[in-house]
Amino acid sequence: MMKLYVPFKSFGKDSHALEILKEKFEVVGMTGERPDKNELKKIAEEFDGLIIGAREKIDREVLENSKLKVIGVLAGKENIDLEECKKKNIAVFDIIGSTAISVAEHAFALVLGLAKNILNMDRSVRDEEFGKFRISGVDLYGKTLGIIGAGYVAKEVIQRAKSFGMNILCWTFHPEKHKDLDVKFVELNYLLKNSDFVSIHIRLSEKTKSLIGKEELNLMKPTSFLVNTSRGEVVNEDALVEALKNKKIAGAGLDVFKEEPTHNKELFKLNNIILTPHAAGVSRDAIITMDEKIAKDIVDYFD
Repeated sequence: MMKLYVPFKSFGKDSHALEILKEKFEVVGMTGERPDKNELKKIAEEFDGLIIGAREKIDREVLENSKLKVIGVLAGKENIDLEECKKKNIAVFDIIGSTAISVAEHAFALVLGLAKNILNMDRSVRDEEFGKFRISGVDLYGKTLGIIGAGYVAKEVIQRAKSFGMNILCWTFHPEKHKDLDVKFVELNYLLKNSDFVSIHIRLSEKTKSLIGKEELNLMKPTSFLVNTSRGEVVNEDALVEALKNKKIAGAGLDVFKEEPTHNKELFKLNNIILTPHAAGVSRDAIITMDEKIAKDIVDYFD
C-alpha cells in the first residue's frame, strides 16, 4: 500500500478526510509539528504522497531524490516548484475555492468592524469611557467597495456587498475573463481614488508583490479603509503603517502580514487597525471542507 505523510494532528479531526485517504494509503505522520526543509526532503524520499500547509516550501532541493506521486496543499500553490513537479510527474492539488465563503465572510467582518469602529467602542466601554466613540461609525449602504481581484473569494464578497446596498468597483488583470460578474471593472488607480473600502483578493506573484504601496495608498480617500485577506506581501506593510499613522487613510484590517507570525510592533501601536492571525480561511467549517477536498482529489487522482 502507498504511504502518505500528514504532519498535522488536526487533519481530518472533524471530517471524513482520513477515512477517504485510508482507502488508498497507509497514512502516517500526524505529529502536530511542522516539518523543516531537511525533514521535508526525507519525507519526499520515503513517501508516495504528502499533505502540507501554507508555510512549507517544496522546492527543487526538497524534490531532488523524491519518490512522491502527489502533493496536497492546504493553501494555494505559491510555495511549490510546479515546474519541478511537472518534470517529476508529481500531481499537485490545492484547496483554492473551497475556503471562499470563509475568507469572504472574514473580509466582510473586517469591513463591518472598521465601519462601525467596533474595537475602539469595545475598549472605551471596558475603560468606562462610555460615550467616547459612540458617534464614530459609518454605514455601508450607498458606500463604494473596491475589490482587487475577481476570483472565487471576490465573487462571494460581491454577493455580500450587494446585500448591504454597496456600489462595487472591481480591478483585475483580465476583466474580459470575468464577464459573469455584475460589477463595474475599472483601472486600479480609479478604484483606489473612488472607493470607501478596498478589499484585496488576489494571488501573490511577481506582478502583485507590493501592488499597494505608498503611491497607491496616497490615492485613497482619507476617510477610506483597506482590508487584506489575500497575502501580506501584496501590501507594502511599512507604507501602510505610515499611511495609518499620518491619517492618509482612516483604517485597515489585516489578516495577512509580511512575516507570519508578525512581530511588527509599529502595527500593534495603531488604534485604527484590526489584526487577525491569518485565520480567514480556517473557520471550523472551512477546515472540514478543505480537508475532505484534498482527500477526495488525491484518491480520485489514483482512481
